[in-house]
Amino acid sequence: THRFLAAQHEALDEFLPYLETDVDLPAFPIFSLNNIAAGVSTVIPAIDVGTPADHDNALLLSQMAACNVTCTTLSPWLLNSMSSYCFDNGYQLPELRRVVTGGAPISRDNLTDFKRIASNSDIWVLYGSTEVEPIAHIEAEEILGLPSRSADDAEWVEDGVNVGRPVETLRIKFLKIQVGPITVGNESDWAALEVGPGEVGELIVAGEHVCRDYYNNPEAFCRSKIGDLDGTIWHRTGDLVRLDADGFLWMVGRVHNVIQRD
Repeated sequence: THRFLAAQHEALDEFLPYLETDVDLPAFPIFSLNNIAAGVSTVIPAIDVGTPADHDNALLLSQMAACNVTCTTLSPWLLNSMSSYCFDNGYQLPELRRVVTGGAPISRDNLTDFKRIASNSDIWVLYGSTEVEPIAHIEAEEILGLPSRSADDAEWVEDGVNVGRPVETLRIKFLKIQVGPITVGNESDWAALEVGPGEVGELIVAGEHVCRDYYNNPEAFCRSKIGDLDGTIWHRTGDLVRLDADGFLWMVGRVHNVIQRD
């Protein structure tokens, strides 16, 4: 709906404000829509962003140089592929001031590599979905400054993947694992559904920029939404997450991939 798109734009604009002089190259369609609402000069990637290939790096870099791109949103695959290409060919991207990535896990090594070719940029890792964008975010410098408990991969630790702090305008809850539809009839239902503080549970979110329904698809609504007593619609992310003492969300997996033991 228009209300949902407007709320999503406001949430993204609050998190990712643009300067009047910015030129953005977005590899995610939602950011192209957001740019139209924000009046940002936008460069449409001359590649198939759904199925990027190695040879796309030269084309994207050419667009960035020709159009004086200052901001970009890249999938983790494109981020890693572009940094490798730049290393191999001696390219630097000093004009970039902000890079946004998300949609798949990304390691500290990946962020460090891209920072080496775009040393003047802030690199934001965004966590969200089609129904809720954004849910949480974290900047690369903060990720790299966090202590690691893994010698092999500093991002994948026993706690999962740090996806940042939740957006302040969202309400969040963590529910016990349940594959089927969830209904709430009274407050005691919530008490029975929720996990304890700091425990892993399915993350559900509510707020103005959360999609409330699906067009002509009541089955999808039953699977992915929970109606509250006060009319609030909660979106089930399907992600298993916990909130730590510092306010970070740690993703450990997906509900449908869980193997439960008695």
